[in-house]
Amino acid sequence: MKNMLLILAAIIAVEVRSAQSIDSEALRAGKGVLILQCGSDWCVSGNAVRKAFDSNAFAKSKAGQQYVTAVYDDMENMTDDVRAKNQVAESILIRTRRFPAITCYALVNKELCVFAQVENVPGSVTGEKLGKAIAKVTAMKDKAEALFKKPPPQSPLRRRPTATVRALTYLHR
Repeated sequence: MKNMLLILAAIIAVEVRSAQSIDSEALRAGKGVLILQCGSDWCVSGNAVRKAFDSNAFAKSKAGQQYVTAVYDDMENMTDDVRAKNQVAESILIRTRRFPAITCYALVNKELCVFAQVENVPGSVTGEKLGKAIAKVTAMKDKAEALFKKPPPQSPLRRRPTATVRALTYLHR
């Protein structure tokens, strides 16, 4: 009986840990978030994209290592298991009705911000192709962010003298 209680306690602890929100997990890991939204379990393209999203090829890709991933199932008749899995991503989810869709979040100043939502992902996608597509979207985000970053301030010793300073220096020689 004592062993059964320990096993039950371990199962409950695992479920509580997995029910943490995805944003707290991303903050702890210092990564962005990818959420795959699927429709019903009978959706053929949604199931194919889910397999690519959960594949080792995607996990090993640059995008797979840069992001924390979660799946959100938008079903009419949800089971308790699906509801529990959905709670992980529900706090930050931006819903869509064009399934399957992947929403990309970046970690900016310890806050998750949406930077892309790819809708109607084709069911023919592989884990490798999905990794490349997410990497391209991330690269576009990085380029856009670079446009708005201020250049680092130059130290006063390395700054080139202005024309006025050069002229005054010449006059005082």
